[in-house]
Amino acid sequence: MARIEGPILVTGGRRGLGAAMAEALAQAGAAVYASSRNGPAELKVAGPGEIVPVRLDVRDGAQVKALFDDFDRAGVALTALINNAGVGYFRPFSELSIAELDEMLQTNLRGAFLCAQAAFQRFRNQGGGRIVNIGSICDQTALPENSGYAASKYGLRGLSEVIAQEGKVHGIRVSLVSPGAVWSDIWQGREGFHKEDMLAPADVAETIVDLLSRPQRVWLAQVTILPPKGIL
Repeated sequence: MARIEGPILVTGGRRGLGAAMAEALAQAGAAVYASSRNGPAELKVAGPGEIVPVRLDVRDGAQVKALFDDFDRAGVALTALINNAGVGYFRPFSELSIAELDEMLQTNLRGAFLCAQAAFQRFRNQGGGRIVNIGSICDQTALPENSGYAASKYGLRGLSEVIAQEGKVHGIRVSLVSPGAVWSDIWQGREGFHKEDMLAPADVAETIVDLLSRPQRVWLAQVTILPPKGIL
């Protein structure tokens, strides 16, 4: 099994895909900080193979700054950030509310921007690091009932490509990982969506472990992961 050293922050790391990634990274030896909006306010330092919950609303710049400042004070030098926190509302374009659009843009794009910026500054000072942004197949392909979600993920793709170019001279490797449909609670009861047709969270988590176990000279800029039947 691949081994990973160093502390890693997984945003949205307490549920679903984020929890699967946190668990897989801990099993590979990483010290994992798994964020959620209702995590503990006080930072506990994680050891190798340990998952420590932390409080973070990625939409809130003050909270992002506070968490990274806590890392600095505790001597935690992150080696990787995984921008996974996200939210999605899937309905026809004509029915999508402005409030739903704003929440997706604030979480999926603004949140990723804020966390990546904080990590980028520290990685630049310490000579390198990795930023992994969890995108979606809808950042490549137009799908019905995905207008707002796709807008946020296409934005994340653009952000990833730009900071990758700015970061490469500092040893910062930025990767965009775009999965097809991943089974989670949001698909329960939705007609036409079946667990056996989708990726399991563990499938994506294993890919993240493989990506982060690569040496810094290897830059996987974009990774697309598809379920058995293709996109969905």
